[in-house]
Amino acid sequence: STGEVGCLGDSTAEALLKGMLSVGYRIPKKAVLISSGDALQKADLLNAVAAKIDHDIFLGYRLYANNYVAADMLEPGTAHSSNYTAEERTRFEKYLQQQLQKIEVPNKDVAYLTEMMLHMYANPLYNQQKALQQ
Repeated sequence: STGEVGCLGDSTAEALLKGMLSVGYRIPKKAVLISSGDALQKADLLNAVAAKIDHDIFLGYRLYANNYVAADMLEPGTAHSSNYTAEERTRFEKYLQQQLQKIEVPNKDVAYLTEMMLHMYANPLYNQQKALQQ
């Protein structure tokens, strides 16, 4: 015998759970995912799980002055200036210029590269703000 178990339930998921419990399986106290259903249902579940993981990661970000400075450099105004000092902004601007100087490509588009680097630093802040609104 391969240890088959037959159990009935109001759904496939309930029958599966009853079967697992009947052979001694114990549900861990943390981090368990049991999936049943067709491929579309599983894809929907995985998308929901991924969104939850992203949400929790975004909420856990530790933000630094550079994240706020970059956001203020991308946006009009200084909405985030209470999160950094003038010295921190100057230091970040200098750092940004130093990084741009390291890029050696023909026809270097400094404006585009600057914008992309600013987004790289501002995105953790934007993602956290979005997660806080959910």
